[in-house]
Amino acid sequence: FVASFVSSVVTLPITLYLPSSYLIKLILSSVVFIFSYLTIAPIVGAIEQNDVKNLISITKDIKLISKLSKVILSYEEYLLIVKIRQDVKKPEA
Repeated sequence: FVASFVSSVVTLPITLYLPSSYLIKLILSSVVFIFSYLTIAPIVGAIEQNDVKNLISITKDIKLISKLSKVILSYEEYLLIVKIRQDVKKPEA
């Protein structure tokens, strides 16, 4: 819930203050929401490395979505690796 809440808050200024058509606002806010959700989800623990590996194995043989899912899941894997490195570097209090 945290990832979707933060992502929706990030898109709020676009929908409220962008002086443009509703269609442009919808497209732009959707792109920003998806990107921010994909970024925040691994950081808050909504998705883990096993989840990503399972999704990779599920989607690799589906021709329609395999290329897009590979890009997205590679990004998720990268964020999880960065998070793990940050967690290892933190000194315990």
